[in-house]
Amino acid sequence: MKKISVLLSLAAFLTFSCVKSDKEQHFLDVNFTPCLQSKAKKAEHSSNVDVKFTNNGVQIKFYDFVVTCDFTSINVTHTFVNGVLNITQQGYPNQANCICYTDVSYTINGISQNEVNVIFINGEQVYCYNDDNQDDVDFCSCLNLEEINKTIPIINEFMAGLPNGISKEQTFEYLETWLNSFPCDVDAKILWGIDMIWGQEQMYGVAISVEDNEILREIELDFAIINNAINYSQIAGFVYYKQDAIHVKTQYADIDNVFEFINSLDFDVKEIQGGTYLSTMEANAETLQQVINNLKAKPYTRDTWVTGHLNWYNANFVIFINLYGMKNTDYQADWKETMIEYEFTNYLSGPRHIVVFHIPEGTGEQWEIVFTGYDFVDWAELSYTRYIIR
Repeated sequence: MKKISVLLSLAAFLTFSCVKSDKEQHFLDVNFTPCLQSKAKKAEHSSNVDVKFTNNGVQIKFYDFVVTCDFTSINVTHTFVNGVLNITQQGYPNQANCICYTDVSYTINGISQNEVNVIFINGEQVYCYNDDNQDDVDFCSCLNLEEINKTIPIINEFMAGLPNGISKEQTFEYLETWLNSFPCDVDAKILWGIDMIWGQEQMYGVAISVEDNEILREIELDFAIINNAINYSQIAGFVYYKQDAIHVKTQYADIDNVFEFINSLDFDVKEIQGGTYLSTMEANAETLQQVINNLKAKPYTRDTWVTGHLNWYNANFVIFINLYGMKNTDYQADWKETMIEYEFTNYLSGPRHIVVFHIPEGTGEQWEIVFTGYDFVDWAELSYTRYIIR
């Protein structure tokens, strides 16, 4: 038999539509004390909830429940679906402008401890049970960057038991409360941002903290994309960002100069942007498409960043391409051979190359100063890399 007491905020009540349970449950008498002054004596009131399972069912004792001064009864309703017990309780008639507090107790028959995963009262989690606390152990032991992907099914199992039809904001609140109920320091929090259309602050996600070697890193829950829309009923994994890159705008249109530049440094190269190459090779639409397909098959290109056009300026065709991982000298050599094969020349009157270097995390401002000191660099700007965990 387990007894759990938790503190919960009663700043707002969430209500849900009634869903019939697979089993029939009913309440024993709902008992409550007369209108009392708060025992907590706090401006922002907190309440204490005891959850206890008996032979009859689940027993709830809710201390210092906020009601209006005119209350004469407490109305309690509930739903029980997929191991999630949602309880709504409210004082009646709930019309006065003053408030006081009452201790409420009741039992819901026909529910055993092994059936219940989570209990919510007025939208706040008051109980979470995992058999032998195994999920607690599994979740907490995986609270690091290397193993956090193992928690994805645990989180999705919890989300599957949430009420149907709730808003994304309610989902975020459920997740924040549940994640912070683990015995380890999850430090879950709701993320806020400014809506770009309406200019108002709004919730947009949930983040937790995990260990990354000696760094405590914030990572965001990455909600699943289903039918081209964000689905807030499950997550696909996590995402996080590192300030470990810098964009350097060179004055070089010739790729040989770019290769010489990157070979003089010890940094890995994330990407070379702005490649524009003219070809004198005879070509039609079919030939151009074959060239594009061959370029996309290279290990140092990306499908979305290779395109071309026929009869572009004085060339038979032009290729626009970004190159990746080009610190690899084998890749550099292969690209030079490819230029010969397809009769490519650098478009010297075209855009200049931008090189994106990988740098030590957090050193972007330092390297902005260093790179802008080169006479062939127009500007340098630190940037962030988005990492995905699945």
